Amino acid sequence: MRQSLMFEDRFLESWVGSVITSPATAIVELVANCWDAYATEVNITWPDSKENGQFSIKDNGVGMTLKEFKFIWWVMSYDRVKRYGLTTKPPPGVQGSPRPVFGRNGKGRFATFCFSSEYLITSRKDGEQFTCRVYRTIDRPLVIEEKGHIKKGVEGHGTEIVSIGKIHPITLSEAQARESLGSRFLVNPAFRVLMNGEQITFDDISDSCFSVQEVYIPDIGEMKILHLDTFRADRTTMQHGIAWWVLNRAVGDCKWRGSDYQRILDGRTSEAKRYTFIVQADFLNAAGAVRDDWSWFKEDNETWNKVLPIAQDKIKEIIDFSSRANRDYKRETVIQKIGHAVNTLPLLSKDRVKTFIDEVVNNCPTLGEQEILQLSTILAKLEKANSRYGLLEILHKQDPKDLDSLHQVLAQW
Repeated sequence: MRQSLMFEDRFLESWVGSVITSPATAIVELVANCWDAYATEVNITWPDSKENGQFSIKDNGVGMTLKEFKFIWWVMSYDRVKRYGLTTKPPPGVQGSPRPVFGRNGKGRFATFCFSSEYLITSRKDGEQFTCRVYRTIDRPLVIEEKGHIKKGVEGHGTEIVSIGKIHPITLSEAQARESLGSRFLVNPAFRVLMNGEQITFDDISDSCFSVQEVYIPDIGEMKILHLDTFRADRTTMQHGIAWWVLNRAVGDCKWRGSDYQRILDGRTSEAKRYTFIVQADFLNAAGAVRDDWSWFKEDNETWNKVLPIAQDKIKEIIDFSSRANRDYKRETVIQKIGHAVNTLPLLSKDRVKTFIDEVVNNCPTLGEQEILQLSTILAKLEKANSRYGLLEILHKQDPKDLDSLHQVLAQW
């Protein structure tokens, strides 16, 4: 007797995670899918958080046939890279270089469940169009139901998803959704995202994570460097790095390149996953620096070779300033929180604790505020103890088995 798999009603929540529980994550996943489909325009209907309205997203990407859709939607842990590679090609009639893709495990296809209990998906490709209803039950995480017959002779390409059934309340405002998408998907001007009929622009990004620097280069011209700070690393790290724009058109991909690492980052991986820069330099077109296919710049172009190190030095300056401000804030916050433990220490011990905090903040940028606070608290207690650091010396000399025994004793104590 053949028996199908059984699923608990919370299977998707535990497997997919925030993709179907966080509107901010869900909308980023859905727009990332549009990017992977080589869409040039995405239209989103974002309901008012108080009205529980209908959510929808529509793109003009390559679309899917019904057979492709069923395979992609049915296969758990779908490996997009293994099946189609690291890039995606433009649909028929659209010019452009292959795009690097975001999709890896296919979990983004569940994101619409964040907005409703079920949805309709319609897609057009190769002259055919289909519509399916997608929903889930208590013991089935994904159910697909065909709606009508496949339409033949349909023009165009793309996919549309519309939420139906029980509409879930959205705690994310339209302004917050616009900012979240703007900070991630504005690096390529050929990819337009509209929400409720209005295109998302740099104006939707708050001043706290967006700035513009103008740099004048004598005898060459003026370039603008737009600085985006996402405050944390996320799945869109491939959109972090430097994007070069000429005549409002992207040249190559947005990423950190070898010379960028050497001149700017110097091994700082946290900055590499956090910052995005857009360099607008229209004069590079008149200088003949752009390759014919716009894939990158001509390495032997004199103007390009002058401009690149200038841009890199300015970006390094921006990162250093931002990092310094963040370090100062982290240092002050830790010292403030640990103040009650430090104030009772002798002056020399106070200096040692503060020096320790400075060293950790400056040399260990990946450590968070809470981790530094815990380490500093331990140090303050050791400074206060009569034995000082004798305990650490004893522990350093112990066998790992002895440490396990000591841990059990202390835990019981």
